[in-house]
Amino acid sequence: MDQFTYKWFLFGYFILSGMFTIQGLVLMFSPALYKNKFQKYNSAEKAPSGLIKIIRHLFLFGLLSFIFAFFPFKIQHILYSFWIFTMIFVVGKTLLNWKGFCEYWEENSKKLELFFQKLGAFCLIIGIATFVILLYSI
Repeated sequence: MDQFTYKWFLFGYFILSGMFTIQGLVLMFSPALYKNKFQKYNSAEKAPSGLIKIIRHLFLFGLLSFIFAFFPFKIQHILYSFWIFTMIFVVGKTLLNWKGFCEYWEENSKKLELFFQKLGAFCLIIGIATFVILLYSI
């Protein structure tokens, strides 16, 4: 079981660190692209289904990581799993209040590109932190 858990964390953290790093760089350097996409979804009554699917898969990854963190017991993996659950909670809370979120950005549309740049920097930091945890686990 230990070998399977080890390979799970190596593969999962490698994929997550790559995805967060690439997404962060794209968000930081081309926020206008995401601003246009967001304005398309801004008029919708429901949150984008693609974002809901991403959150669902991230939850499944976090749940598996939390369970596998006990075989062998690694506190850094448990803390990382809780951090994933916290991130899912924050994004899920936003998705539940999608209409209010869209109304806020309709009023403050000038700040939307800056928001996506900051979100990109946050994703980049998450990607680097995930890669550091991956290196620490090797």
